[in-house]
Amino acid sequence: MRLLLFFSLAAAAPRRLGDLVNLERYPIGDLSSAEGRALVEKAQRDLQATGCASFPCFLTAAALSDAVAEATAAAPGAFETDDTHNAYQLSDTDATLPTSHVRNKQMRTRVASTACDELAPSRAIRALYACDELLGLVKAITGKSAHRLADPLGAASINVFRSGWSHAWHYDESEFTVTLSLVQAAEGGAFEFTEPLRRSVDDLAYETTAAVINDHSDYAVEPAGAACPAVRAAPFAPGTLQIFAGRSSLHRVSEVEGERLVAVYCFSDVEGFVNSPDVQRMFWGRAVRPGR
Repeated sequence: MRLLLFFSLAAAAPRRLGDLVNLERYPIGDLSSAEGRALVEKAQRDLQATGCASFPCFLTAAALSDAVAEATAAAPGAFETDDTHNAYQLSDTDATLPTSHVRNKQMRTRVASTACDELAPSRAIRALYACDELLGLVKAITGKSAHRLADPLGAASINVFRSGWSHAWHYDESEFTVTLSLVQAAEGGAFEFTEPLRRSVDDLAYETTAAVINDHSDYAVEPAGAACPAVRAAPFAPGTLQIFAGRSSLHRVSEVEGERLVAVYCFSDVEGFVNSPDVQRMFWGRAVRPGR
């Protein structure tokens, strides 16, 4: 049984922004300045063109050291998920289509996760998530309303990959995902993604989705024959922040050798959002509502 030390999502004494973020390179404290506007505009172009905006060396050296130390210490107790899913992470099956169709094909994902309430509010990972300037950056780049989650488990968590593990090709439920690279795998563990393929949540883009899976995995799905869109690998140097269009861009984490740690920051257009008990149990092995 894991001992849970931190329950409250309330912020501890705030850290100075400059203690966390490399402000010389990323002036997120003043996005209205010329430098801030240029930063946002470039990220917007990257996100629209490729599906991902990357910010290498986003953390200060001290903040990165603290984040890596906490994530590494917590990793052995992370809850493990070993399950299958289709590319759309839909729980039902379309009985009108064969099991080999991309809508129905089940692919294996194996990953562990350290929950938010197992991380200290005063340390770098959660301190950055609580930072209003980061929230402002996400809003500015995506052009969307964004709120931090009230989920005690899933607001800010750490994905843990060990040797032989991977995350199969999929789209996210949330429109945008923010990640922070912490520990790079010895081999493999590439975050691979396409340009945006879907125009809406109802657009399943069967042909191009199937083409990527057929050309870039060991799975064979239908329909076959479409041209495969370009697949890119995102930078994963420790300290890199990514803002990613996960609902429209197909993506995966390739098989890992060694250990790979990445913090996942979740935002919602609904204030006070909490993942369902079923989702909490799937990824963290328990269900916890706010205030408990």
